[in-house]
Order: sequence, then C-alpha cells, then structure tokens
Amino acid sequence: MPINSRDHLITSYDEMPSLYDFEYPTCDGDELDFWDGMLREYGGPALELAVGTGRVAIPLASRGHTICGIDVSQPMLDRALLKQSKLPRATRARLHFSRQDMRNFTFRQRFKVIYAPFNSLLLLTLDQDFADCMNAVTRHLDDQGTFVVEAFAMADDDQVADSETVTYLEIEPDSGATVTRTRDYSFDPTTRSALSDLSYTLEHGSGRVDEIRFQYVLQLYRTTQLLDRLKKYGFSIRNVYDAVTGQKYTRDSDGLVVVCGLHGHDDFDGDGTVTQFRE
Repeated sequence: MPINSRDHLITSYDEMPSLYDFEYPTCDGDELDFWDGMLREYGGPALELAVGTGRVAIPLASRGHTICGIDVSQPMLDRALLKQSKLPRATRARLHFSRQDMRNFTFRQRFKVIYAPFNSLLLLTLDQDFADCMNAVTRHLDDQGTFVVEAFAMADDDQVADSETVTYLEIEPDSGATVTRTRDYSFDPTTRSALSDLSYTLEHGSGRVDEIRFQYVLQLYRTTQLLDRLKKYGFSIRNVYDAVTGQKYTRDSDGLVVVCGLHGHDDFDGDGTVTQFRE
C-alpha cells in the first residue's frame, strides 16, 4: 500500500515532546560544532525549519547566534519556549520561535542561512509539499544566502523491512518511567517512502503502564537524487559533507549535509565530479 504522510507531518509529534527530548538529547559535540561553524562561516540571522523542541536552535543561541525557529506542532514549540524561559536573558533574546509550516512560512526579513537539520526535509513526501517549501525558502533567503540540508543517503538496506525493541537504561525524567520502544519499519519502493511505526511503553514505579503510538514517514533519496531535486528548484550545490562530521562526502557515507546557494554554478566536485556518486 502506498504511504501518504500529509496528516503525519501535521500531527504526529504533538503527543511526545518529552519523549522526543528523551530519545534525542540536546545537540552538542561534533553536531553542535558543525552547525556553529556553518553559521560563523555564512552569517546570520538564521532560520531553522522544523525546530521542534529547540534541540539545535537553543545551543546555537547559547553560542551567540540569532535563530528563528518554526514548527507546526504547538506542543513541541511549548517545550522549546519552556527551555527558552530558563536561559540567561541575552540568550533568550537571540531565540524567536513561531508556529509556522515549513511548506508556507512568512517573515518580513530575509535570512543569511536557512537550515533543515536532522532529516526534517525528508518529512515532505509529497511533490507539492517539497515545491512549496523550496519556494518559501527562496523567498526568505538573502541573495547571497545559504540553504543547508541534513539528510541521510538511502542505502540498499533501507529498502528492507525490519523490527526492533529497545528498553532504555535511563529513566524518562518527566514521568519517572522506564521506556521501551518498539519500531516496525517498512519501505514503499514505488514512492521511496519509509514508514516507521513506533510504540513507546512507559512503566511507572506505581505499576501503571502507558503506551504512546507514533508514526512518521520519510521520503528517501539517493545522494544524487537529492542534489538533483535541489538544483531543480534553482539551488547551486556549494559543498556536500559526510553528515555533521565536517568531512567530505564519499560514496560510503551514511549521512550527508548539502550546502546550497541561490545563484551561480555548482562548486562541489565530490573529489572529482558530482556524477561519480550516481547510482
């Protein structure tokens, strides 16, 4: 059955802000250094698409960057706002969160950097949604600005269905519960869409057991498919990195970060030519 995720994009994260933070802790280490380096190189202010609970935006603001962040999930934004309220005044002033859709957002300003970290652009599984997002990015990006996309490169094993169950050793701090996550994964080859069906079981000390079901769908791309799609909407490819390591992308890389501009010819040669990555 073909996978269609428009409703998932709008509603799927609303019930799990605390679990999201539990499973995906605040950005730090090499990941934070990478995004910090991007903003120092290309300037600000910056706009983050699908900012969620602020796991990337907040530590970047703590390093002195001005960040606007948008998300469609109000509960996720509420958690980001709660974190913001506990920061030093100067850091709080550098953060601006708003409930907007990355397919159709509006600001009066333009940005030196617009970035989509942590596979968020892959949530756009419909062609029109992707086109709308690219048009919105183009309208809001400074003429000499930079659009940065973090994704993962589809590999052969991403086309194979699987299941896994993980019980976390740590206690989820908001609820005090032990968390077990079951994930069932399936892939639709006709649309290159990957569905993850998650079930979180929370076992409380009192003996109460809660279950939260959650689904999300990602549009998967081979590396050159993503590069070609970005170029279709007028972006030139400046560089491609191996995820947030800052190393140059190679055929063996599992993830990638694509750095784009609005004008000019592709600067990226992939240690030779872009075509060397064609599958």
